[in-house]
Amino acid sequence: MPQSYRPLLALAALGLCAAPLAAQGFEGVVTWKVTAMGRDMTQYYKGSQVRTEMEQEGHHAVMLMDNASSKWTMIVPEQKMYMTMDFKTMSERAKGMKKDELATAQPKVTKTGKTETVAGRTCEVYDIQGQNDPETMEVCAVHGMGYFLMGSANPMARRPGPNTMMTDMAQNPAFHEMFKDGFFPLKLTRIQGGKSEVMMVATSITPKSLDASEFTVPAGYTEMRMPMMPQRP
Repeated sequence: MPQSYRPLLALAALGLCAAPLAAQGFEGVVTWKVTAMGRDMTQYYKGSQVRTEMEQEGHHAVMLMDNASSKWTMIVPEQKMYMTMDFKTMSERAKGMKKDELATAQPKVTKTGKTETVAGRTCEVYDIQGQNDPETMEVCAVHGMGYFLMGSANPMARRPGPNTMMTDMAQNPAFHEMFKDGFFPLKLTRIQGGKSEVMMVATSITPKSLDASEFTVPAGYTEMRMPMMPQRP
């Protein structure tokens, strides 16, 4: 696989941040330290749209995510190419789940009563324990910035672990009833076997107005298809 595709795969594999559930209530830029990957990441938020930028192995990668249309668009600026994936069908399937199935999937969310200051904002710490999952995700979240890091359109989030927990929370109506004022994680820590590992943490939050062009493919770019997904006749 060409090296220029690797940053795209890194973004796609980062299921914790690659599937927004409409970061409504916040417009601006958040920078992250993704310790799980040893990378820094910049994200731009506007309504249901998110632009993610990351550097890896000397290559620059961009992913545009639109929760309203359940589409991801991965961009390779150095080659002026892009690829769009539509997960609308998967999202609709999730919405069609029975209420009892959603209730079974719902992780246990415990408010610890602790607070931290992350990127200049005070966030509340919650423990999230998935069903039959040995891992616990400690999440420090702020309210009033909408919902993020938990989108049901993410197919990679169905694997066991923290990603699954966050996705199941997003799909369950009870979660939105519990957090009517939003739930925007600024720090995520995975705890397993008594050991904790910070997966990602926000390093700066800058509210600002963003132009719609930040969330569209630049003119002159050519659509591509992944090498491992040949076009059907």
